[in-house]
Amino acid sequence: MDEVIIFRLGSSEWALPASTVHQVLVPRPVTRLPDPPPLVCGLVAWRAKVLPVIALGERLGCDDPPVDQCTLLVTEAGGEPIALAVDEVMHLAQSVEMKESGARLLDLEQVLDGR
Repeated sequence: MDEVIIFRLGSSEWALPASTVHQVLVPRPVTRLPDPPPLVCGLVAWRAKVLPVIALGERLGCDDPPVDQCTLLVTEAGGEPIALAVDEVMHLAQSVEMKESGARLLDLEQVLDGR
């Protein structure tokens, strides 16, 4: 892992390997769902697909951003594209810089599994 995307969720900084992020989407309307599955706060259109928007704040001990004002990181979980709701994308950095900044590497599969 060489480059990471550092993002903010609440007052915490997190990172994902840049190679796993397909696109960063500016805030856009998110369709709310009645009785959504855990962590899913809505749906968003992306490249002729409909993606679940995942709110990780509660699992990570952070506040979730307002869903219609959040930046979305398009990545994958279980081989399927998803959009992560974050407050903002800070910058692209080398993994060494990530450690120096105090950002924590997000193990997405582990967080989604509830561990």
